[in-house]
Amino acid sequence: MIQRLLLLFLLCFCQMAIAQKNSALQHAISLQYSDPDSAIAVASTLLRSDDEKLRGDAFEVIGIANWFKGNYTDAIEAHAKALSIRETIDYQEGVGYSLNNLGLNNQALGDARKDPATCLKYRSSLFFTLRSTAP
Repeated sequence: MIQRLLLLFLLCFCQMAIAQKNSALQHAISLQYSDPDSAIAVASTLLRSDDEKLRGDAFEVIGIANWFKGNYTDAIEAHAKALSIRETIDYQEGVGYSLNNLGLNNQALGDARKDPATCLKYRSSLFFTLRSTAP
């Protein structure tokens, strides 16, 4: 009986921790355009998580917030980290988001004209990622 209560307590505690992480992520997402500095601060707290998907999502928020601020180099760095994590855990939808964001940031830097091969690489990788995940 005590073991069951202890197990129930642990399950509830874990679910609360997951809900808090998701809640923090949702909060960061809600701030990424209206208050990008706060979004970066909230998302940065999630980078210590053992949940790789959550870490990838947090890097994406940091990248989007930096893009909104015009910090394209920082945004590219964050999206590259998100891409690496997402490829490692085989999260194809997230890989597609990361490739798209990398392409947009490189384009914003003017790299589409200076280095069209890089932008084309991101865009074509995105196409093949989306094509392979289509039902």
